[in-house]
Amino acid sequence: MSSNPPSAFRRSNYSNRCSSPEEYWSVQGNRCVQCKIRYPIKPGHEFSSNCGQSDDGGMHEVPYKKCSAGTFNNGNFIWCHPCSICPSSKLLSPCTDISDSSCCGDGDCTSEAQPTTTQSTVITTNPPMTTASSKSYTETTIFSETIQSTYSAKTTQTDPTTTSKSYPHRDKLSVTTLAAFTISILLCACLLCLIYIIKKKKHGGCREMKKCFSERRLSNHVPLADSREHFKLGITEDIKDIKDINDLLSPEIKAAPLQSVLNNMDVVEELVLLLDPDIPGVKNTRHLAASCSIPFTWINYAYSMKDSRSPLIAVLERVIAKYPCWNVGHLADLLSNIGRNDAVAVLGKLYLTAMEV
Repeated sequence: MSSNPPSAFRRSNYSNRCSSPEEYWSVQGNRCVQCKIRYPIKPGHEFSSNCGQSDDGGMHEVPYKKCSAGTFNNGNFIWCHPCSICPSSKLLSPCTDISDSSCCGDGDCTSEAQPTTTQSTVITTNPPMTTASSKSYTETTIFSETIQSTYSAKTTQTDPTTTSKSYPHRDKLSVTTLAAFTISILLCACLLCLIYIIKKKKHGGCREMKKCFSERRLSNHVPLADSREHFKLGITEDIKDIKDINDLLSPEIKAAPLQSVLNNMDVVEELVLLLDPDIPGVKNTRHLAASCSIPFTWINYAYSMKDSRSPLIAVLERVIAKYPCWNVGHLADLLSNIGRNDAVAVLGKLYLTAMEV
């Protein structure tokens, strides 16, 4: 790699300590340092004098300058070099700021019309014709030249090499566009599949819960219609007269976290059968949710989704998220306040694990 300037007029403009314009004064090292050590060589550019930096570290200009017209730097030089000069007949590619001129050598710049020359040579090497056949020879020559011209024109128009070399950027753009379009389609398809799987799992879980409740109703012979008649006929007379929940729940159950209710499927099923139905004159899940300061619109929405999810379970999950410190005793107090000691008695059937006690 050359380190000398290509012209003699380059000098230090900003440094009094460094005589070479390709060096700058390092305040930390207290010495002159070449610009290429601190800044990488940039094709199409050259370094400013002293990297544009004075001896006190101040910057007077950017470290690089763009190569002027008629000069180039392909990334191997510190300074821009003058472009080579080629005769117009031997110029293969012009000089740019990142590459030098390209000239062809002697005998390398030849015409590409080789098939025409060869064909003409073959035709002219035919033996001399007699005078009687000169007319036939002339017609044959004209016909051959016509075929030759047609062949040359077709070759020029349909040469795939020439066509592919004429539009390289267009071919690259087409391939890039096609790849981007294909990737976009695949990403959209993956996203749709993911959404479908999530929805399927969600609805599948609801169906499993509904199926579980249905099977438990059949096994215990407690139809929903019978539960409504249960309230209408006042079968739970021995429970509705009990005013103190201490007679219904043990201290251990009252102190258990509210999540333990959802962990006992048998208790949840029985509470759903008692509290979810809308029975005239009987307070239900709607009143329990209102006691927990849950908005009325949210309660109506929960009941609109009753076919796929129990409103009571939705209310309990919301209360647990909003009041994580609540226990079963809090729920029992709310049920007792709305006159549903029968549901409080169901809470007495909770089976607590060692972690919940």
